[in-house]
Formats: sequence, C-alpha cells, structure tokens
Amino acid sequence: MKMNILIIIQLILFSLISCEKNDIENNFPISLTYELLDSLRNAKTSFRYGEEIIFCFNITNNSDSLLYYETNFLGEEFFKVYKINNGVKTAVGKSYKGVFCTYIPHPEFFVLPHSISGVAIPWSPDKNDENCYYPFCNLVSNPPLEKGEYFTGFSSKFKFFTKNKEIEYVSDLKTFTINFKIE
Repeated sequence: MKMNILIIIQLILFSLISCEKNDIENNFPISLTYELLDSLRNAKTSFRYGEEIIFCFNITNNSDSLLYYETNFLGEEFFKVYKINNGVKTAVGKSYKGVFCTYIPHPEFFVLPHSISGVAIPWSPDKNDENCYYPFCNLVSNPPLEKGEYFTGFSSKFKFFTKNKEIEYVSDLKTFTINFKIE
C-alpha cells in the first residue's frame, strides 16, 4: 500500500514538473531565425559562385510588450563560415572582425511588440557602407566562396526583458546551423 502511494506521488510530481516546463516553453513569446539570403532577400541554401550571400539573424517579438535583449549571442561563432571537405570542417572566416567597435556604455537593443528586429551582413560587405551593418565593424571584403559545401552555425541562450525587468524570458541553449553549397 505504501509503495502504491509513493508511486502515485512520484507520478503527480513528475506530471507537475513536466507541465510547468511546457508552460514556460509555450509562454516564450520570441521566435528566432537564422538564414542565408540572396540579393533579393530570398532564403536559400544553394548559391551560384559569386552570388551575394547575406547572413541574417531575426528576432520576432510575438508579445504585446516592448522587449529588450542581451547581445551575448554575438560571439566568435556568429556568422562564421566553415568549408566542409570529406566531413572535415575548416574555418574560412566571417564578414567582420569586431562587434560594437564604438564604446556605448549601455547599448539597448529591443524589439517592438509584434515586430521583427535583427542583424544582417553580406559575405562581402561594401566598406563604404560600414555604418549600414551595425553592430558589425572592421568589415572584411571577402572574395567569393569557392564551389563546395559549407557550414555556419552558433549556439546561445537568449534573454529578453521589459524595460524595468518586471518580466524576463530566458531560453534554453539554442543551436542554429545552416549547411549550404556554392555551385
């Protein structure tokens, strides 16, 4: 009898914990997308040699609140490209050398309610338009990627919050990967 009661209590606790986690995930009002775009802003994973490739990461706020976010996801792997040759990844580079090259004491990044905010930079940005690719700086004018198979990806947790941090949303570790090719 005691064993049955213990099993029932464990099942109840397990279902409560499971429901709570699902509720947290279902209440995360942010959609995150990582994609490669062509010059017409179409998402693609196959490009012709020399065709413009734009790396794009978008944050969609599906809530009714203005949400601010931390930018710790803009790390070393963000928008970095690797060539894949016989299953071996070799770093090729990225379109920029730095992020936030101008000191800003407390940069506030936000996304309006029911809106999209994001960052984008082409593989070969035009140095004359350096200010157009904020927050990236020290841009790299890369040559076209050679024909072959490539990979880009990164992992990060994301934190969103209202101005006075009355509401905070913190994601689990999320991983974004794109395999693409140059023909």
